[in-house]
Amino acid sequence: MRGDRFGSRFDRGKPPEPPPEPPDPDASARYYAAQARAEQEAREQEEHRAWEREYYAGRTNFRPGGSRPTADSPELRALGLTTDATPLQIRARYLELMKQHHPDKNPGDAEAERRCKEITAAYQVLTGKGGRRRYE
Repeated sequence: MRGDRFGSRFDRGKPPEPPPEPPDPDASARYYAAQARAEQEAREQEEHRAWEREYYAGRTNFRPGGSRPTADSPELRALGLTTDATPLQIRARYLELMKQHHPDKNPGDAEAERRCKEITAAYQVLTGKGGRRRYE
């Protein structure tokens, strides 16, 4: 008992232990900031995975966070589509209009040739083949 209260005879030659370090006041703030960043990254990854599932299922064409074409965009007007058109619907409408307005089907018709070029440009913008950056 006595050795516990006053130290044992083996401790007498050792220097006293230093006092414990005071707690770092910024440690908890750094911890919570790191936790919030990790949660944000997890949300963004899940959002991207959800977009990939939709994209590869053919239900969406637009990237998360990017802006979608508005109802009055010239590309949607050229194809006669609404803003909720899927990539499959865009492709079907493009093929339908190309069959109707192709210059080989309408020889000598300048209006059909102009319309064909307009449809092709709109399809390229909406599907990302050369012009989707306009909306992102």
